[in-house]
Amino acid sequence: MNKSEFLSELEKRIRVLDKSEIKDILAEYSQHIDMEMSNGQTEDEAIKSFGSIDELTSEILVAYHVNPEYEYDAEISEIIDSDNIENKSKGKKAFSEAKEGIKEWQKKLHDKRLAKKAIKAEQKALKKEKSKDEFGEFIEKGKNNGKAVGRSVGNGVKTLTSKIWTLCKWIFVILCIIPDAALAVISIFGIGILVVLMFQGYPVIGVLIALIGMAIASVAFGGLLISIVVKKKVVTVESVEYDDIPNDTDDFTGEE
Repeated sequence: MNKSEFLSELEKRIRVLDKSEIKDILAEYSQHIDMEMSNGQTEDEAIKSFGSIDELTSEILVAYHVNPEYEYDAEISEIIDSDNIENKSKGKKAFSEAKEGIKEWQKKLHDKRLAKKAIKAEQKALKKEKSKDEFGEFIEKGKNNGKAVGRSVGNGVKTLTSKIWTLCKWIFVILCIIPDAALAVISIFGIGILVVLMFQGYPVIGVLIALIGMAIASVAFGGLLISIVVKKKVVTVESVEYDDIPNDTDDFTGEE
């Protein structure tokens, strides 16, 4: 049922009332339907909010002190009498009160809808803000994790590089120190033989000195090779500025 059909049917059912009263009633319900439609309801939903048309008609007729069982398409001239005129006056007053009640109900309904919209908007804003905070935390956590992974990878690469470099140095030292040690042993062995020959009167002093120099050079070279792979930790002590140390003598001027 659309608005036009509803108003037409309602008009037929309350024909027992005065034309001015019928006009006021129809205008009131038409205005109410328009207002509900402006609030987002459909025309059919706005009409259904009144309930069944039979109940609505009965309520209006009772408000005007008219028997609801009255056959609405009967002739008005057969119903209206002197008593009904007085009852209609009372009914008009009751209808005015009912109209005020409808307006109050409409106002409450409108306020309720506004409150619901405000709550939904606030919930949406809170949800959006929460999502924004969670996204920011996720990004920050990702950055921190990325930095931690980067530091871990960097430390791992640094450690691996250091170990490889140390291994290379040891390999170099071993390859060099083996022949150097052999040369040192041979030199020492030769020195022993030449000392014996020298005491027997052989002129081997020059060769002996040469072997001694060779042995010393071999030992020195071996020490150099070992120092390449053996590191000594150097402890540094930060210097202290004497100007920063308070001097108790600054408080004395030399005069008592």
